[in-house]
Amino acid sequence: MTRISLFFLLICFLHSCKRAEPEISFYHWRSNYIADDRSEQLIRELKVKKIVVHTFDVDWSQERNMPELKARLKTESKFPQGVEIVPIVYLTRRVMANADPNMLLSLIIEQSEKCLGIARNQWKSFHWDCDWNAETREPFFRFLSLASKVLPTTEQVSTLRLSQIKYASKSGIPPVNRGVLMLYNVGEFRQYSEMNSILNYTSVEPYLSSIGGYPLPLDLALPVFQWGIHYRLGEVQGIISEPELESLLSDSMWKSQGDTLFQARSGFFQSGRYFKSGDVVKLESTSPIDCKSAAEWIRPHWKNTTFTLYFYHLNSPVVYAHSPESFRAVSAVFP
Repeated sequence: MTRISLFFLLICFLHSCKRAEPEISFYHWRSNYIADDRSEQLIRELKVKKIVVHTFDVDWSQERNMPELKARLKTESKFPQGVEIVPIVYLTRRVMANADPNMLLSLIIEQSEKCLGIARNQWKSFHWDCDWNAETREPFFRFLSLASKVLPTTEQVSTLRLSQIKYASKSGIPPVNRGVLMLYNVGEFRQYSEMNSILNYTSVEPYLSSIGGYPLPLDLALPVFQWGIHYRLGEVQGIISEPELESLLSDSMWKSQGDTLFQARSGFFQSGRYFKSGDVVKLESTSPIDCKSAAEWIRPHWKNTTFTLYFYHLNSPVVYAHSPESFRAVSAVFP
């Protein structure tokens, strides 16, 4: 074989190994689905083919001794035409430790069909979100195996935290078709001095080298959202989600201390939450610019050549503040 032939074979081989830009998708994690011009335009311009829609949480009711649905989705608008809708359910550790898996799965399937108005035989994929631990790993994994049997034509996908990837020998590998690495909420939000607990390199860096060796095909989820952390005398009182945060910080009861800190002028109630005089809400936010940095951190360790890049989450004010090009710039990091 001539040198020229070997050269062309090498070029072909390298080309075949090149990573394509990932498909862009979104998670929808609000309790009601309301289509608007901004989200539909973003979906259209980014050529989004699927959206993963949070249908509800499932917890365990000690009083009733049965699973309990929370944060159930209300659909006030039709889903975008031509876009695949993928259900995702959050399972608490309590429900995994107590529920009969057959009854639990039947409940989830039935209620997901009702929430989305989409029959199970039309689901191409189903996402499961559970922060399992040593006590709930086995019941959760048995549940996933059951879901694969009951929904044999539906791809089973599990969310994964960085710790579950780094300590895979202890955490176990979920019996699913794919995993989604949720690269956010990695910092220590209980520390008042934490700059941004949603996403920062200091918190992520110790886990990066473990990603390439994980045995499941992986997709990646990056954060584009904001939240508020409520502190009293430096101690965390709770997390304030976006819908509540939007109305809360527009109230005259707050005085700003820079761009990210807001202090209560006096004691008051809002949305069932009590704020004492002097309480502080720290605003944390991540944008596509932060996601691009995160993609650059992870790229040297990312082995998947074909995957989906999810942004969490659709309908966030932070999402609407950025152009489609800023999301494409994140995707363009990977080829």
